[in-house]
Amino acid sequence: MLSLYEKYDSIAGVVGWLDLASPEFGKQYARFRKHKGFVGFQPMLQDLPDQWLLQTQVKSQQLIIQLMGNES
Repeated sequence: MLSLYEKYDSIAGVVGWLDLASPEFGKQYARFRKHKGFVGFQPMLQDLPDQWLLQTQVKSQQLIIQLMGNES
């Protein structure tokens, strides 16, 4: 989707998807943040169990988001 952002002026930015439960999340998030077209991501929570956000791995990824968000 970021390649489409680069190709079409009508695309103001890209909101993507990243897996908060992935051990690679921090690397992926850091890489996407460097792209000027990346404006954020949205986890697809609607089909996940209520307790999903409370998993240790997911909570640690939330901390990464908070810390990187303050780097700007």
